[in-house]
Amino acid sequence: MPYVVALDAGTSSCRAVLVDSFGKIAGYEQLSFTSHHPLPGAVEQNPLEIVKALKSCIFKLVDKNRINPVEILAIGITNQRETVVAWNKQTGLPIHPAIVWNDRRELAVLETLQNQEREVRAKTGLSLHPYFSAGKLWWILQNVPNAKKLLKEEKLLVGTMGTWILSKLAIGSPHLIDESNAARTLLFNTKTLDWDNELLNMFSIPRSILPEIRPTSTFFGMLDPEIVGKEIPILCMMGDQSASLFGHTCFEKYDTKITLGTGAFLLSNTKEERYAPQKGILSSIGWHIENEPVNYMVEGVVFAAGSAAIWLRDYLGLIIEAEETESLAYSVRDNGGIIFVPSFQGMGAPYNIAEARGMLLNLSLSTNIGHIVRALLEGIAHEVADIVEILRKDLRIPIRQLRAGGGMSYNNFLLQTAADMLDLSFSRSTIREATAIGVAFAAGLQAGFWKSQKEIATLWSADQKFEPEITPEVREAQRKKWQRASMLNQTWNNE
Repeated sequence: MPYVVALDAGTSSCRAVLVDSFGKIAGYEQLSFTSHHPLPGAVEQNPLEIVKALKSCIFKLVDKNRINPVEILAIGITNQRETVVAWNKQTGLPIHPAIVWNDRRELAVLETLQNQEREVRAKTGLSLHPYFSAGKLWWILQNVPNAKKLLKEEKLLVGTMGTWILSKLAIGSPHLIDESNAARTLLFNTKTLDWDNELLNMFSIPRSILPEIRPTSTFFGMLDPEIVGKEIPILCMMGDQSASLFGHTCFEKYDTKITLGTGAFLLSNTKEERYAPQKGILSSIGWHIENEPVNYMVEGVVFAAGSAAIWLRDYLGLIIEAEETESLAYSVRDNGGIIFVPSFQGMGAPYNIAEARGMLLNLSLSTNIGHIVRALLEGIAHEVADIVEILRKDLRIPIRQLRAGGGMSYNNFLLQTAADMLDLSFSRSTIREATAIGVAFAAGLQAGFWKSQKEIATLWSADQKFEPEITPEVREAQRKKWQRASMLNQTWNNE
């Protein structure tokens, strides 16, 4: 029986997923890895640990499921975006830990470039935010011992996580990046589809150390036969949120999905239309299938969603498992009058304030854990509603329903509250691993495993639908209260 394998390197774990012709998961292996925080605001990972874990997942996937490698028609790689790795071309070893997407140490250099933000936005569709790769690469070149020496000797290579993984898994260590990952670096012009010389000069990053750019679906190389005993074509590389949009089969213009995981990522397919970014809404590349037009998307980000539940568990000790948040939210009739602005790692659209922090308002002696948890989940829903309002009003994108996935999408209270605040229908996907499924779909399409996007679209189905249940008057009152709180947060952090 033929299969496609998805290799998914996320923020906290990696997995190898075996996908059959029905778009179902036929095998699954996952291993976690550790993030380190050596400095305030710094987030690092060991690139070698990630590659080792991914190789182990591939081997176990084939071994446990008794798969003949000949049955695997193609491999697709999807990865946490923006995270960067720098390594010695000669030895193949990293010169520094990977700097993860949510690292904030490069904020200082970005502040010196604020007067050039308009130019950056026009070329990249992004904002000057530490979230993206360019500041991280600048930091490595300026601060890592040996980086400049290797650069001078033409031995330095850099890339996002997908580039690094490909170089360690494929024969010949190819140095390649796909357009969906390149588009998240602040160095890539999404109109010309190339590294932009003005942006490279702005961040003092030489083109010579950057990977060659390819479409998301094309030939990237052959899997080293030492891993599973056979060479297998790697036919796709895609950033995780692009892969998730593909996995939710959002193929038509304005099809929209939200992934509720560590953060909340709302993406809308704009097909060949390249939108100008507005009010913290980003414009980027969804995917680019070889010999077809580029597929653009717009994106709004809530930086803290599932991570807020982890904060309740690990730092406050208020819950034992993140799943408890649903029952706790339902344990009280309302939020007890409190408002929770969960901007632990900054505010995304429409505010775009990297320095913002969380805010809990209007506590009383009768406030209990149920009120706090309920207000937290409501805060996440309000932040998603802020994004949708911009898409509707400013970008004129007619969103009528959302497809939802990610671990937090199984919190019924959160989805119902989001449906209420957005006045939108939510359909929760039956696919629990939309990111892995998405890159498998794209790789399989390139291999001829599936014949068309239309065929793939028939493989998606909803687990449950959530319809708005509150009146317009109640919605307006709750939104106004939230907006007052978020404005207070902005004022507080701007002082």
